[in-house]
Amino acid sequence: MKRTLIACLIVLVALPVVAGAQSKQAVRRVLVSVGANDGGEGRPVLRYAHTDAKAVSRVLGELGGVAEDGRVLVIGATRAALLKAISEAGDRAARLQGAARRVEVIFYYSGHSDEDGLLLKGKRLEYRDLRRAIDTIGADVRIVILDSCASGALTRRKGGVRRPPFLLDTSTSVTGHAYLTSSSEDEVAQESDRIEGSFFTHFLVSGLRGAADMTRDGRITLHEAYRYAYDETLRRTERTRSGPQHAAYDIQLAGTGDLVLTEVRSDAARLHVASEVHGRLFVRSAGGRLAAELDKKRGRPMVLGLAQGRYVVTAELSDGLFGAQVNLREGRRTRVRRADLKRVAVEQTVARGSHPPARPEVVVEEETLTIEPVPRGADIGKTVPVNVSLLPYLSINHGREDVTNHFALNVLAGYGDRLRGFEAGIGANIRGSRVVGVQTAIGANVTRGYVTGLQMAMGYNQSELLEGGQLSLGANVATHYAKGAQVAGVFNYAESGNGLQAAAVNISTEHYSGAQIGLINIGGDVRGLQLGLVNYADQSSVPIGLLNIIRKGLHHVSLTTSDLNALNLGLRLGGRYFYTLVTAGMQPQFRPVQWSMGLGMGGHIPISERTFIAIDLAAHKLTAQKFNDLHMLTRVRALVGFRIMPRFAVVAGLSGNVLAEFDGHRLDAQAYGIQAELHRDSDLRVTAWPGFVGGLEF
Repeated sequence: MKRTLIACLIVLVALPVVAGAQSKQAVRRVLVSVGANDGGEGRPVLRYAHTDAKAVSRVLGELGGVAEDGRVLVIGATRAALLKAISEAGDRAARLQGAARRVEVIFYYSGHSDEDGLLLKGKRLEYRDLRRAIDTIGADVRIVILDSCASGALTRRKGGVRRPPFLLDTSTSVTGHAYLTSSSEDEVAQESDRIEGSFFTHFLVSGLRGAADMTRDGRITLHEAYRYAYDETLRRTERTRSGPQHAAYDIQLAGTGDLVLTEVRSDAARLHVASEVHGRLFVRSAGGRLAAELDKKRGRPMVLGLAQGRYVVTAELSDGLFGAQVNLREGRRTRVRRADLKRVAVEQTVARGSHPPARPEVVVEEETLTIEPVPRGADIGKTVPVNVSLLPYLSINHGREDVTNHFALNVLAGYGDRLRGFEAGIGANIRGSRVVGVQTAIGANVTRGYVTGLQMAMGYNQSELLEGGQLSLGANVATHYAKGAQVAGVFNYAESGNGLQAAAVNISTEHYSGAQIGLINIGGDVRGLQLGLVNYADQSSVPIGLLNIIRKGLHHVSLTTSDLNALNLGLRLGGRYFYTLVTAGMQPQFRPVQWSMGLGMGGHIPISERTFIAIDLAAHKLTAQKFNDLHMLTRVRALVGFRIMPRFAVVAGLSGNVLAEFDGHRLDAQAYGIQAELHRDSDLRVTAWPGFVGGLEF
């Protein structure tokens, strides 16, 4: 077991260099895959770092467009060997610049590290040195994946035929970066003897082989691979002794399309799991190694890309354990139907000691499946250009499970698998896997997959992954990820995203980069603006509201004295660098007593672990005669604080004050010291003066 974080630190994507050079390949990739079990004295020797590095190299070689001469595999690495491998990758990338419109370099590391850097046989490579080495590579795209402790602190076809079709897709042009971690900073990430690897890398590789293909287009994107690895890692670690493991990320990608990592191509050996098969599926090689693991849902076929060879497929179905033996060949698709799975008699055994029951071994005596040639285009279903529907079973699409429409008109409700074009409905528009285009409805638009385009409805919009926009008077939901804008009258939800949420209530439970604007904003890790009456988040960059509750932010109560009031009570609530301020004060020496209430905002600047600076601006209502008096004070403060203890600080500073007194009422000016009169008439008097603040903060 190891404490692990998987970080995909940098993804910088540039546009093709020569748009008119038709003779060049669109993309060439170079991969450096490093495994290091030995972190040095005092650290346990890992079991599966080498295995993880080899698995990543295999899947990116078979399905990720990395040719054999573009792969560098380093096992049992030292610090010098790792830096040499990066330098070699830079040399290979430089040689490819003239032969490709875009060059991508992928660096993967599995091993030990701490908060400062990678640990290789007792030698440390600091993160800043790693970044510097990667940044010197002359590539258009750089992807760095770290599978190590505390790292969050930071193939060709046979014959050499050029072949990755997804790399020729000119519709994808993104720029930016992505950071992925396999666990939160306060969690322990884990590896498993049963899967012979770390949980996150195991499910990342399974996802890249096709298990993560939610849109069923044969292409696994960055977001799809991350979501699959996140969900499966959390599910598998919820009941382990070390507790649940939550993957995290910070993705900042802009442009068109999404970053495609792998593709289950027609020339690969493919395992097609039919739509009627559902349950937990395990695919093992003839040698018993677990090649893929997935949770298969009813009604959605799935295609996995694997190396040619013999495999055993085991399915944990609702009525027992079933298995089948398959023989995969390049360029062929082998189908697994429910009828092909035969019941397997198993015997549960318990390993010595207190370990949980071991999983049963599955042996299938005879091969139950046949090899079927696959016509070109068979994986994407059939195209029915136009669909007209009263209800799903009263439509042109009825009876066609896997269909693409370019135009659809639905009266009460309509269903189809994919839409590439325009769909309009009075009741509900329902799509099984993907929409590329526009869905409009008076009632609801529901897509159980990827939406690239726009969903507009009076009532409700839903998708799993959104790249574009959702507009409704009611609610918008992106169950996994939203890149773009969600604008609703009542409610927006995205588990994570990048863009804009604008509604009465906005919710993002994981990571969100952009802005949430509404009455109530709720987020996990919000890298951007929260503007509302109430803002709640684990972390938030700029929360602006009457009430900000940021779990990992500022929650400080102050008790101070100033030139204005003998006693002031303040509350600072916000993120690490930005806060809102609520104050109340009194000056008991006046008769009647002077009261003040204030509301403002400011910036918090940490100088060191104990020292900080706070600068804020607030508007105050002053009352000395009766509560309907109108005296307005604008005050700017600059404070320096020193923390004596983590939750106890001394603060002191200066203030600038501007007071407006209305309707001829005057406050006692003796408390203000030196004053400058800016304006005076029978209805209004404006004065300004410097002041001081000092006290304690808790």
